[in-house]
Amino acid sequence: MALMLPVSVPIAWLLSWMEKQLQGGERALRETSKELTLMLDNLGQGVLTFDATGEVGPVHSRQAKVLLGKREPPGVHGADLLDTSLKEREELTQ
Repeated sequence: MALMLPVSVPIAWLLSWMEKQLQGGERALRETSKELTLMLDNLGQGVLTFDATGEVGPVHSRQAKVLLGKREPPGVHGADLLDTSLKEREELTQ
């Protein structure tokens, strides 16, 4: 939705309006993130996300940390979690 403003609108007002819009979006994003974390943590399942290179992403469930011995999963390659051979690791990343 385009915002049509008269040329005489002060820049300070416009910047203030834009800041309020951003704050509202950030608040909604934080709430959604909190809900997703609660959902994952209450599944009782080990849930991990992976990026295109096979590394564990930042989104994971509490149970995943329990299964992995409480070490932080983000940044660990999925093949390292599975204790795979070099050949199997290459196949996972293709």
